Amino acid sequence: MGEYPGYVWRPVTGGRHAFDADDRRLPRGRTTTAFCGADVDTAELHDRTETDWIREPTCAQCWRILADRPREPHWTDALLRSPPLNGNDLPRGTREGGRAAGGRADRPPTGHSGCR
Repeated sequence: MGEYPGYVWRPVTGGRHAFDADDRRLPRGRTTTAFCGADVDTAELHDRTETDWIREPTCAQCWRILADRPREPHWTDALLRSPPLNGNDLPRGTREGGRAAGGRADRPPTGHSGCR
C-alpha cells in the first residue's frame, strides 16, 4: 500500500468529499466520482486553498461510507500485536538488559565516561 490509505479528502464545490487516492493523478477536465456518488470536475481536486478546506463542510455520506467499510491492514498492526519489550528481552551483556558491558551493573564498563 502506498502513502495514502486508498482515499483522500478534497474540498470541492458543495463539500469536502472523499475520493480514491489515484484520482489525485487525473488530469484536469475530466469527471471523477466521490465515495458518496457526487460527480466532480477533476480540476477541483487541485489547487485548493486553506480557506476552501475550512469553508467546505465534510460530506457525512462519504464519512459514513469510509467508516463502515473494513479497515485495510497496515504495517503497524503487527507492532501493536507484539508483546512489549522489557529488559529481559535484550541480549545478555548489554547495558539496557540490566548489565554493563563489563559484567557489573553497578559501574560503567572500561573506557566509559561514567555517565549513566
